[in-house]
Amino acid sequence: MVEIDQTVSGFYGQIAYRWFDWLELATYYCVHYPDADDKDGDFYAARGQPKYLAWLRDLSLTLRFDITTYWLIKLEAHFMDGAAMVDAGDDPDDLEKYWGLFAAKTTFNF
Repeated sequence: MVEIDQTVSGFYGQIAYRWFDWLELATYYCVHYPDADDKDGDFYAARGQPKYLAWLRDLSLTLRFDITTYWLIKLEAHFMDGAAMVDAGDDPDDLEKYWGLFAAKTTFNF
């Protein structure tokens, strides 16, 4: 059995403002390093992989719409730098250093 000795590191900050009872705008910034001792990606570069696999920096903007007291819709736009925590699946060549994500979700409480 192989034992991996690494320490995960990162931080997260968020701010939100409710403009109306039904509308909230929020933003957050988070940074994640799967290995705190390799924040610049030298370990990956030594293996012939892109350095940006060593971090993920995520800036997000969110709109939340409270349709009723028990139903909400949320729209999120993410602007990413890095690819740590991304499952490359069958095609790791498709990973990019800078990429984006748009998500829409709904929540129903009962």
